[in-house]
Amino acid sequence: ESDLSGDVVGKFLEGDIGVAFRPAFSDRLNLLAKYSHLYDLPSLGQDSFRADEKSHVFSFEGLYDLNQRWEVGAKVALRKGETREDRDGLWFDSGANLALLRTRYHFVKQWDALAEYRLLEAESGDDRRHGGLMGVYRHFGRNLRVGLGYNFTEFDDDLKRLDYDSEGWFIDIVGQY
Repeated sequence: ESDLSGDVVGKFLEGDIGVAFRPAFSDRLNLLAKYSHLYDLPSLGQDSFRADEKSHVFSFEGLYDLNQRWEVGAKVALRKGETREDRDGLWFDSGANLALLRTRYHFVKQWDALAEYRLLEAESGDDRRHGGLMGVYRHFGRNLRVGLGYNFTEFDDDLKRLDYDSEGWFIDIVGQY
């Protein structure tokens, strides 16, 4: 709310809900599903200009251990959303689709190598981008792994972020129980 007028000048709501399936009789299969909702109306006084956005993102991911060394996986995500450049302007569709294929190789006692191929199709402007991601991970016990890698694409696998500035080095920390 504005201190001067009392009007609401910005709103932000983000919520996620997910479900995972991992059979008790076998830890080779992992299935994940997630729904995300984003409603973002940045205040007009923020330093950097961002468009208003409201979106729904559905994602599904599966991982399967082929054997002691190889893991394969895939992820698909669908975004249905709208954006507008001006607070009083019209909303425009801003949907996107993501698909990625992943493989992980456990090459030494506590080390893994990861490779991904990613494909992104944005509905606005019929934009299609693709590329790869590679990383190396170190395991610390059974419940933690830390990775360092490079994203050769300009986009993230989180469809709530379509800012095309994700290319470069990354650090990934994964905990599990």
